Amino acid sequence: MIMESFGLEKYIEEHLNSARNHLQIFKYKGLGDKTEETLGFKPHIDRQFLTILCQNDVVDGLEIKTKNGEEWIKARPSQDTSFLVIAGASLHLLLNGGVFPPLHQVVITGKKDRYVACLFSPPREGLIINAPEEVVDDEHPRLYKPFDFEAYVKFSNRTNTNTKGRDLSSLKMRDQVRRALEDYGCFEALFDGASAELRKALFEASEEAFDLPLETKLSTKESDEIYKGYVGQVSTIPLYEGMGFDGADSPEVVDELTYKLWPQGNITFSKNVQSFTENLISLDMKVRTMIMQSFGLDKYIEEHLNSAKNHFRLLKYRGLDENTEEQLGLDPHIDRHFLTILCQNDVVDGLEIKTKEGEDWIKAKPSQDSSFLVIAGASLHVLLNGRVFPPLHRVVITGKKDRHTAGLFLLPKEGLIINAFEEVVDGEHPRLYKPFDYNAYFKFTYTDTKKRDLSALKTYCSLSKED
Repeated sequence: MIMESFGLEKYIEEHLNSARNHLQIFKYKGLGDKTEETLGFKPHIDRQFLTILCQNDVVDGLEIKTKNGEEWIKARPSQDTSFLVIAGASLHLLLNGGVFPPLHQVVITGKKDRYVACLFSPPREGLIINAPEEVVDDEHPRLYKPFDFEAYVKFSNRTNTNTKGRDLSSLKMRDQVRRALEDYGCFEALFDGASAELRKALFEASEEAFDLPLETKLSTKESDEIYKGYVGQVSTIPLYEGMGFDGADSPEVVDELTYKLWPQGNITFSKNVQSFTENLISLDMKVRTMIMQSFGLDKYIEEHLNSAKNHFRLLKYRGLDENTEEQLGLDPHIDRHFLTILCQNDVVDGLEIKTKEGEDWIKAKPSQDSSFLVIAGASLHVLLNGRVFPPLHRVVITGKKDRHTAGLFLLPKEGLIINAFEEVVDGEHPRLYKPFDYNAYFKFTYTDTKKRDLSALKTYCSLSKED
């Protein structure tokens, strides 16, 4: 009936044969005397084509959220012989959004056990789901790229074990992330993993560290390590100071640098840095998983996630004096690694992103205190054969208040040779770059800041004779 209602009669047999039948019986234990209600199953959308369910004589339990998202409706059967039919994400995609996959949950309110029998219709293994042309027109433009159900299941399991990755927004989010990185090379991520209290504590810790005597800060620098410890007092960018924790996912790394700054120890500082880094690493894993999936590179996800090391850095840009209106805090550059995730204190001006056309600088002002800016780097650009754009960006200081920033930088591990996957190379997208060693590329750009743009990357490793 569903296929007929959309004028898709010629696809009926193909569609009916494209699904497996999975029967599952559920039990939700009744409550004790002191409990009024508890969540039996967290809010989620079903990922398969369709769900058909029925339950025993315990009528309360299943709740469906309305399409406008304003309220939960109790799905009580009107008769003992009735079944509830629920559309899933796979059917939503197949029909180009023509049916709605509702968010639903189970809330247990009584003392009697609730039993449910369900028939799930998941797509067969290897099926690529794509909306037929008949449901795509000017009024209903194509909403989704073709997708593999098994890969989607892995995505929703990986991105959030608490089922938050299992809603309609997660599908749209993946496409939005890809489009943003293709067109702008960056996007704002609203992420509640790092609380407002933790952000405030981190920036207070940053101020405390940079207020230490210069001699103390310099003691953290190791001459043979580019990324570790203090960087500052550079004549060309006098407002800039940085403090780097290379391998910041290791508490020992954070503790070692902390003891150099405070020989007596500073547990509050190290704990705030560790906690904040853990949250940014969690966000990075989700973002890079979505990026890889959006390009159909699911089988490389684990390999790619393990190919980067976590470098956390605190940055300070000194505020201006009374006689200066604005000053460059950091020269224009593209990031050379895979990905950067940034947040800043309440000084909203500073970071500027150059458009892909190269005509304008856009101020990257956060829309919320809980947001982060995600920026694609040259290494990701090469890995995906130019399919994401590494934007030129700079820091311009305009106010008198110091600007503090915290960032996670995803650097390729030492010895990694970066080469575009075969899956992102085809007739429309010929291979753009030779394989390259990130450390060698970094040294190529290190002494000359003019080499830190896309044209210099092409000079370094492009396969095109024109570059």
